[in-house]
Amino acid sequence: MNLEQNRLARITALGLSTLGLAVLLGVVLADGAFAQVRERERGNIAVTADVVEIDVENRKVKIKGETEDIMEYTVAESATILRGSTPIQLTEIQKGWNITVQGHHDGTSGTLTYIKVMKAPED
Repeated sequence: MNLEQNRLARITALGLSTLGLAVLLGVVLADGAFAQVRERERGNIAVTADVVEIDVENRKVKIKGETEDIMEYTVAESATILRGSTPIQLTEIQKGWNITVQGHHDGTSGTLTYIKVMKAPED
């Protein structure tokens, strides 16, 4: 192979490598262009707080935790509610009880899927 053929082979190899990189970059960018944009990610919550107010009819509970902020949550129809290891109804929870809750919050509202009574005044 003479010098000119060797140079041409290197240029061709470089061109193919550059073309391959361009194609790969195009595929990656195109894939990102068609991705769905999430409007708001739901965040998980887990907190222990005191019951400030309970609205059984609308399945709402207001709680106050260590930050002293009062937060209102909807209790899911399928929520697990326990006092100790005994399942109880939402109607049995009372103002002043200390509860641990778990659920989801999306920035504007939240839903509780688990409530466990940690301390009731009569305990």
